[in-house]
Amino acid sequence: MNYGLNSSSSSNPDDRVSVGSVAAGGRYDKLVGSFLGGKGKSNVPCVGISFGIERLFSIMEAKHAVENSPARLNATQVYVSSAQKGLLKARMKIIRLLWDAGFKAEMSFKANPKMLDQLQYCEGNSVPWIVIIGERELEQGVVKLREIATRTETDIPVEELTAKLAELLN
Repeated sequence: MNYGLNSSSSSNPDDRVSVGSVAAGGRYDKLVGSFLGGKGKSNVPCVGISFGIERLFSIMEAKHAVENSPARLNATQVYVSSAQKGLLKARMKIIRLLWDAGFKAEMSFKANPKMLDQLQYCEGNSVPWIVIIGERELEQGVVKLREIATRTETDIPVEELTAKLAELLN
């Protein structure tokens, strides 16, 4: 699919104008000699290449606009949070479980982060899922799994968390 910067008047998303080349290069044998002012060799063998990084970013932005999906700012799949104070060790156990299962997970480095700050971090960084633990969840052996986009929450037994996340992320 061609993701361009300028959309044409057509309603077909595949009819967009492309951004042009994103890389160029070549030989520049006489360029160095021109800066030497005729001193020494005037024909120094040289090659060069350039990438249009802004064009690549423009293509990615257009792709996300067409697909109506936000650009991900990081690769984090799930964020581990706590609803109350004093649950740092519990968060660390859950994040270790997720890391061992191969998930890209993170949590706040603060001992007692505010729940609102954790949720805002996930929304601002497009983290799709958040695992919320609290004292009730610890007593019942469950975690609350929340989808950030829809704000729907489900209680999941801790031993089923990795399987459920694998299902949801695929």
